[in-house]
Amino acid sequence: MAALADCIGCEPAVLQATLDAMRAGAAAPDGRVFARGLDAPYFAVKVTGALFHTQGGLDTAPDMRVLRQGGAPFANLLAAGGAAGGVSGDAVWGYLSGNGLLSAVAGGYIAAHTAAALVQHKEASA
Repeated sequence: MAALADCIGCEPAVLQATLDAMRAGAAAPDGRVFARGLDAPYFAVKVTGALFHTQGGLDTAPDMRVLRQGGAPFANLLAAGGAAGGVSGDAVWGYLSGNGLLSAVAGGYIAAHTAAALVQHKEASA
């Protein structure tokens, strides 16, 4: 727990109290309320300010495979995060704070599972 707290820059006791509250479905020390049933292992992403942002990117299928101009997916090309079309749209007025992180984490997770499935299918066919 201390290593995770150090990684994200918080006090271990505060992190432990937050996780305890999450497991109990109670309010965390800062008042946030979480769903019950969150168990270890825990993972964290430290979010910091940056000057990098894109609107748009490559069109992807729900499994994060990049789509050709006609809509068919490339066999082995995946994209997530800033390389993939995001949920904010393609104009500045569509930007919603945090959506870049959302598409990076969730899209990366989906792309990893797609890549693993593609490898397993290839190995099973060999």
